[in-house]
Amino acid sequence: MPIINQILSDYQDKIRVKVIHDELFFESLNTANKEFYPFCGYDKYLEILGSCDIGLLPLNDNQINQMKSDLKFVECAGYGVAVLASSTVYQNSIVDGETGLIYYSLSDFARKFRQLIIDKNLRQKIVSNAYNWVKNNRLFCQYYRQRRDWYLQMLDELPRLNEELKNRVPELFF
Repeated sequence: MPIINQILSDYQDKIRVKVIHDELFFESLNTANKEFYPFCGYDKYLEILGSCDIGLLPLNDNQINQMKSDLKFVECAGYGVAVLASSTVYQNSIVDGETGLIYYSLSDFARKFRQLIIDKNLRQKIVSNAYNWVKNNRLFCQYYRQRRDWYLQMLDELPRLNEELKNRVPELFF
């Protein structure tokens, strides 16, 4: 938060922050240029996303986050939002400097966040490259048959998969 707030202070006339659902994060932002949206439907989420230029995708490196997908990157790419993301989850999808920016430390986060704010050409290059990457690699029409077969296989193995998950991450099962 201190780094984000310092950057918001440095660029207060250039940045408007939009936060969905995370009221604690929203309240921690030291800027008047912010908007809060409570939990909302997917259509509203996409409308808000499409009105943004930069998306921050931080994930701590832990067991739960390692199981997440890169869907937020794919959504941002589809809606013209340049991303700054953690290496957790996103390093396998984002090509740093081409389809997004990946940070590896707090100082790297600060430097790259500032870079995205001030360099419109970089943002445009990233947005275009990310959109094309998703178009060429992640459209559902390109692999829906394999995905359908995979889901059916998982359904057949659901009791075993649930038991394995419960053994690996018991906190998911209260």
